Amino acid sequence: MTIQDRWAVDELDYVTIYDEDGNVISSPEIKDEDGNIIQEKVSPPTDKVDEDLPTLPMNNQILEHQRVVETVIGQVGLLEQTADRLIACFDAGGRVYLLGNGGSAADAQHIAAELVGRFKKNRKALPAIALTTDTSTLTAVSNDIGFEQVFSRQIEALVTKRDTVWALSVSGRSPNVLCALQAARKIGATIIGFTGKSGGEMAELCDLCFRADHDQSDRVQEVHQLAYHLICDAIETAAKK
Repeated sequence: MTIQDRWAVDELDYVTIYDEDGNVISSPEIKDEDGNIIQEKVSPPTDKVDEDLPTLPMNNQILEHQRVVETVIGQVGLLEQTADRLIACFDAGGRVYLLGNGGSAADAQHIAAELVGRFKKNRKALPAIALTTDTSTLTAVSNDIGFEQVFSRQIEALVTKRDTVWALSVSGRSPNVLCALQAARKIGATIIGFTGKSGGEMAELCDLCFRADHDQSDRVQEVHQLAYHLICDAIETAAKK
């Protein structure tokens, strides 16, 4: 693949491209305010092989996504343990309560939907509740008590020691998530955490904690989705019809 194949023609007119050694391999003509040329145009080579070429920003993000996804292989054992713990919870008559903020709230609801409904095959419904959906409770607790207790208050009301609390937080430092996990620990419920590379304070509060090997929310949440789909698949495989 040549550089012309990798970059659009109009992009080559506006960007300077360097190789790994810092040498310019393509550059536009640059003029000063008076129209004088201060940098001659450098035409891109037509015979560069693919591995010698820089990649577009989107290409870089896809490659980074692939790298982070590949690291999940090293945590398959943890994901299997998580699935086993959830299966045991359901078999014992327990429920799973899920929580998170923003995109992680959407993931919490996504997981609950996979378990209550179905993932890939028909089987009995599994009791999973996202604590991010009851707008009356969310707004009442936030307004009257404080947003930090928006999840912990629900846990105090609903969770028992035979249940599992599954929290998702990219940073692992969200105050309302930490408050919720502390409440779950007091009750004696099993705690599962999904977070980013550092784990934050959240990791220490979890019985099982999956950490995506990245700190940025997009890469972390992409890998979280893969991980919880693997868990849902394992649960569904073990579930009775």
